[in-house]
Amino acid sequence: MDTPQVTPALLERAAGALVGAGTDAVLGPALDGGYWSIGLRRADPRVFHGVPMSTASTGRVQLARLRSLGRRVGTLPALRDVDTFDDALAVGNEAPGSRFAAALASLVTKDSVA
Repeated sequence: MDTPQVTPALLERAAGALVGAGTDAVLGPALDGGYWSIGLRRADPRVFHGVPMSTASTGRVQLARLRSLGRRVGTLPALRDVDTFDDALAVGNEAPGSRFAAALASLVTKDSVA
């Protein structure tokens, strides 16, 4: 998972939206234009047809695709996903008590000693 700062509370928020009235899908945008999470009330592979993956427009196109199929979409907070070392450093700072931050700190310390 490239968003280690995701919390159980965020996942509960997504699941709660899907069981409540008025939401058929949830989408959590990523800061780079993609998305870190997608949830559907009912599985439907059509929601991914024509959606380019790993581009700066993936999130926008995915949201448009969901809406074009008549899905009522709830949104989650935008998060940074980890695609680069700079992203890793930023996410490590966002989740300082996480195992991710500890592993990253270990790598940075080893790298600075070598």
